[in-house]
Order: sequence, then structure tokens, then C-alpha cells
Amino acid sequence: MIAISAPLFAQPVTQDEEESARFGQHTRDWVQLQVSGDAADGPPEGFSAEIADRVWKRYSKSFDNEIPESFERQSFAEGQR
Repeated sequence: MIAISAPLFAQPVTQDEEESARFGQHTRDWVQLQVSGDAADGPPEGFSAEIADRVWKRYSKSFDNEIPESFERQSFAEGQR
């Protein structure tokens, strides 16, 4: 019986191939980290009921003003002399 070992037939790895493989491994590591959630923070803390109500009212009120057809832009530097 003849045993064939894969390393006997392996080609030398060039520096470009090694860097490419390493880059690919970094990508796979990042994707796995996202999938696993190991580095994720807990759920974000919510607003208090009072703050949530104020935010909703401000958001809703923003629709009271129509969007202008054009906008005259002034330089930010003009008012800072």
C-alpha cells in the first residue's frame, strides 16, 4: 500500500498568495464575529416615556413647515467675524 502525503505535492506559497489568504481570513473572522454577536453590546437603553413623548412631538411638528422650492445658502464664515 502506498501512502500519499499532500505536503509532498504542495506548491510553494508566494508572498502575494499568503497575504491574500491572510486577508481572506481577516474577512472571515470579522463576519464570524458579526454572526456570533460575541462583541455586541447589549440592547440600547430606551428613552424615558417623557423624552420619547417630546421627541415624537418634535418630529411630528416638523411636518408643519413646507419644504421650500429653493434654499438660499449663506456662508458659515459670514456671521463669524
